[in-house]
Amino acid sequence: MGFENIKVVSFACYGTLIDWDYGAQLALLEILADKSGSIDIETFQFRWEDEHFQVMLQPWQPFRDCLRRSLRATLEHFGESYSEADGDRFVASVTEWLPFLGAQATLKRLKGAYRLAVLSNADNDLVKESLARQLGVEFDWQITAEDLKVHKPHRTFFEQAQRILGVEPHQILHVAHGMRYDMTPAQQLGWGTMWVNRRGEGLGDVRQPDHTVIDLHELSDLIPV
Repeated sequence: MGFENIKVVSFACYGTLIDWDYGAQLALLEILADKSGSIDIETFQFRWEDEHFQVMLQPWQPFRDCLRRSLRATLEHFGESYSEADGDRFVASVTEWLPFLGAQATLKRLKGAYRLAVLSNADNDLVKESLARQLGVEFDWQITAEDLKVHKPHRTFFEQAQRILGVEPHQILHVAHGMRYDMTPAQQLGWGTMWVNRRGEGLGDVRQPDHTVIDLHELSDLIPV
């Protein structure tokens, strides 16, 4: 798929524009520092990512509660206790997570040529504050699971988002790091897809996205304005 028909460029927020991995890791390290055991952070974070995805497959609930549930399940898996203070600390960290290099410049470059949307599982206030604090670029749409009462990767999220965007599937280019959260359901609806593959991951049996870039700098160079 080329870019000649694209009218809307949509982005996942955390993991694509905002550094989800590093931000979450710092917050998890602080939480683990108060625990009795010695847990490898990469092992812990990998388990937490899986727990969090499983929560996203369930019926909608506020993102804050999803973070708390996945954190609690992960701590208990490693034999550690969970407190409400742990959950509060984790949730409070979200808007402090920093953007990826090139995110702001890329959005500003695209802003004049395309309409921009952000699609997120996070609560409205968290997304709004993250975008304002970390990026300072106004999107045409902010569409969240809180609005739609369904999480990504459910197909219904993307179906409802498309109705809000008011364009045909081939007129949307969805940019995301998350293959299972974003790329697969967007492909199923016929959206254009651009995978931000920072880790150099293999696809396995997963369908090839329309475009693959290693970072937002490459994305900016690739999309015409």
